[in-house]
Amino acid sequence: MKLPIYSHIKTKLESKGLDSITSGQIAWFVCSVGVVYVFSMIVYTYGVNKEGISLDKIFVAFYINHFFALFLCGLFSC
Repeated sequence: MKLPIYSHIKTKLESKGLDSITSGQIAWFVCSVGVVYVFSMIVYTYGVNKEGISLDKIFVAFYINHFFALFLCGLFSC
């Protein structure tokens, strides 16, 4: 099964001279961070629009979420 974004990033990294395993890990990390980013933007936009949460609380939660997302992606991409 070929994932379009993942396969494209992996192929581009392999053409730059990286081995298959390293380029696969980097591509998976980039894709997983992108998915977390899109999902968190949807959740936080819903929170602002529907629940009336103030923007300063949204930004704090947004950055905390990204810190943990990057930490978990780094943990599982090894």
